[in-house]
Amino acid sequence: MSDTTASQDNAIVIHCNLCDEPFSSFQDCLAHRLAKHKRQSQRKLRDCLDAVAKLFASEQIQSERRDLKSLLAQKQPGQQFSTLLSYYSGNCNMMALCFDEVQDRITRLLQGRARVYPFGSLVTGLVLKDSDIDIYLEHTDTSSNAMSHRQLFDRILGYLRRNDCFDDVVARRHARVPIIRFMHVVSGLSIDINMTSPKSTYNSCFIAALLRLDVRIRELFLFLKLWAKKLKIINCSGSMTSYCLAVLIIYGMQQRKYFPSIRQMQACCPVQEVMGINYGFSLQQVPQLPDSLTTLDLITSFFQLYSRMDFDKKLLSPYLGYALDLTTPCSLSQNFPEYEKQLKTIQKVTGEQPEPFQSERCICVQDPFELEHNVGQSISPTNLAYLRQCLKFGYKACTDAKLLSSPAQLYDYLLFGLADELLQAQREKAVHPAKMSRQMREEMPTAAKTTRTKPAVATTTPTTNSAAAESVTELASTATERLTSSSSTDSGLPLMHFCILKPSNNDLKGLRADFIKKNPNAKRSIFYYWTECYVAAIKDFLANIYKLKMTLIDPEERFKPSELPRRFTWLIETQLDTWSGRNFQRSTKISFFAVQTQQTLDFLKTRAKNGNNAVNLKGRFSLVIAPDYKELRLELQPMPGDDLGLQRLSPLTKFFKSLKNMLCNYNFKDKFNNLKYQR
Repeated sequence: MSDTTASQDNAIVIHCNLCDEPFSSFQDCLAHRLAKHKRQSQRKLRDCLDAVAKLFASEQIQSERRDLKSLLAQKQPGQQFSTLLSYYSGNCNMMALCFDEVQDRITRLLQGRARVYPFGSLVTGLVLKDSDIDIYLEHTDTSSNAMSHRQLFDRILGYLRRNDCFDDVVARRHARVPIIRFMHVVSGLSIDINMTSPKSTYNSCFIAALLRLDVRIRELFLFLKLWAKKLKIINCSGSMTSYCLAVLIIYGMQQRKYFPSIRQMQACCPVQEVMGINYGFSLQQVPQLPDSLTTLDLITSFFQLYSRMDFDKKLLSPYLGYALDLTTPCSLSQNFPEYEKQLKTIQKVTGEQPEPFQSERCICVQDPFELEHNVGQSISPTNLAYLRQCLKFGYKACTDAKLLSSPAQLYDYLLFGLADELLQAQREKAVHPAKMSRQMREEMPTAAKTTRTKPAVATTTPTTNSAAAESVTELASTATERLTSSSSTDSGLPLMHFCILKPSNNDLKGLRADFIKKNPNAKRSIFYYWTECYVAAIKDFLANIYKLKMTLIDPEERFKPSELPRRFTWLIETQLDTWSGRNFQRSTKISFFAVQTQQTLDFLKTRAKNGNNAVNLKGRFSLVIAPDYKELRLELQPMPGDDLGLQRLSPLTKFFKSLKNMLCNYNFKDKFNNLKYQR
């Protein structure tokens, strides 16, 4: 829910991870989250539950439910759980044969210059009917004429597309770990090839070793994977990965003292370093599970732990075997020396500074070995709310005496009936909104009354337009670019065009990640640096894209380079139209800024001698910076005596409209990279 930092005077500053609003206490941040973002989260949760309900109402799912009920009814209570797992388990032998074929074909294609390794479910044995095959391709050619990584990727991609044995070949070059996904025609199995990181192979070997310790551990992992897949908790957009679920299970077992911490597992074994990360472990310290413990006991324990887990405040660390408190500043750097040591080792081995742990996510689950990796970072707020509900009802079912007396009914409820009850509970909330509002007020901390609100930006726009602008801003709070625009008027004639820029969540996350990486001692707020970057970008637009002559008239005094003034004003003028007919479409090959620059060069060549493109644009252009740096206001005024002024078809109006389109389409990453913004 929040991201915690320390200010210069060591005071705790907590930021809302949705809008980056700073607060002095976690209670204030929670109150703000409930007051400002609760309604939107509830709406998205309802949409999520509706989608799940439609899926479970389909004839395919209902037919599967009837078949499973019939099958379990034929078995004795002691056999029903193993029958359930067998019903959904995939064919490991077929997957192995398919892998062998792909391995052989790629090895012959590359003439032994690469090794092919499996990982994921094929290694762990947690194979369900819809499981795919995960492959890591290690490039072993170290000769002077060896292929580059890109050449290897293209070579494999081209081969798969030409070969009739494979179909649906798709390249995902820009994923966190780039992969090639395709289908094996004969078996119908989906296959992913990763050529970048071998880390997953070591993770899979570790999980496989744990599963071999006891059949109950394997059954626990397999059932929870099945449960999570049936309820769409894993492997969906904005949800957790199968590996994140496995890490949660490992951490849960550590809390019951069934597994030691990874730190303890590495204490008495040789280091196995891969890319600066120690993947060595020893299972000699893992105790045997009590004979009286059942797989259902382990499942119930999992639901109990995480249905009560305060994900917002905790960083779950299997390496340490316990959780770190996210509400205290510098909890990783000060209280976790192994984390700091690993970051330095990775930089030394790879030559690149690794990204720090992403602690501003909804869930913080640390990789057991790669300590800077948050394996839960893909989970969205909506899916976290959905997960909480599933865990809550799962634990309720596993402690229900009636369901426990009939295991077949319990399994049916966990895999099918739970979704029905979730939707019914959500419908009851919709039927009694007043009751739910009272509950929310009762649950909200008293600090909510003192939650600060954003000051309104004063404008000369009429009241009705101002209210509309505020409404649009509120509705667009999740948009990638927050831009509100209007024109101030006097007797129906425009006096000023203006628009207001606000930082989006993606802007702040990207900028914060860069500062944490390059400037850990940055003293100003993240909003200051966002504003500074945007001011530089807009000046670049005016001077280099639109080729305007700019004369700075405010501030008149020379301001300190280390501090932004609250207002810039330029006299702008040009005799050439460089905005009409401009294309704002993005390209995947070159940056947006480069596309616009090329258009400007073309305009200068083709329009300079064309009288139809001659204009006489003159005006005052201002940038007004809010005191808290959370808003940047652009203002455009005509010069005295300008007959056209800001009429609808005047050059100033057309130029300002073009500039707004530019700002809406030019993403913050392009600004940051192309402007070479360095602190």
